[in-house]
Amino acid sequence: MPLMVPSQDSFKHETENRLRVHITDAKNQRWEVPYDLLPREKPPTLKQNIKRLNKNSISVSEYSSSELVFSYIADPFSFAVKRKSNGHTIFDSNSNGSDSFGPLVFKDQYLEISTKLPKDASLYGLGENTQPHGIKLYPNDPYTLYTTDVAAISLNTDLYGSHPVYMDLRNEGGKPYAHGVLLLNSNGMDVFYKGNSLTYKIIGGVLDLYFFAGPTPLNVVDQYTSFIGRPAPMPYWAFVCIHVS
Repeated sequence: MPLMVPSQDSFKHETENRLRVHITDAKNQRWEVPYDLLPREKPPTLKQNIKRLNKNSISVSEYSSSELVFSYIADPFSFAVKRKSNGHTIFDSNSNGSDSFGPLVFKDQYLEISTKLPKDASLYGLGENTQPHGIKLYPNDPYTLYTTDVAAISLNTDLYGSHPVYMDLRNEGGKPYAHGVLLLNSNGMDVFYKGNSLTYKIIGGVLDLYFFAGPTPLNVVDQYTSFIGRPAPMPYWAFVCIHVS
């Protein structure tokens, strides 16, 4: 399938620990999670087009915040996100001949994007579905996100909601680090984790990615829920146990 380079893309360091990368079509409106349903800042007006360059030419642009660094290659389009404190890459969509995945695809009813992963990374998340191994992702297991309004806990079943977010735990230089990646897209999708890469295959919408720097699992959860909303507290009566004799 030929690659269509997005004609509009934007990125923003929304906080010190949160980066947004929004890729869409500059000419045609595409479905997104409604902004009144999940309040968030709308992408800015197009300021820079990423145009195709001469054959075999490479242009790399880099932008950094206090903790996350965003860089992209214009042709063929790819981008990377790395941690500023130690320089380690947490997301890299660039594909070369040795990778098990292809370049970014942006079609009307099909989107595909991948990232390289170190083999020692431990990934958790991608709900709601019931997997035999629990919330940890295992290589070569398919992960389908497609809401079916099923409440019963049955093995290999899609449930009520779709949460295309994962947490990545790594040992970098003898120190533990965690970060989170959210793909804000409500279309059905398959996610393929191969151990050294992760690929999203989506049936529509936009590529709206949020990166949460962590660096601890608790930090990731705090940064993620500060964006999507905090969990509602349990009602007091739910903690009361009534014994009937």
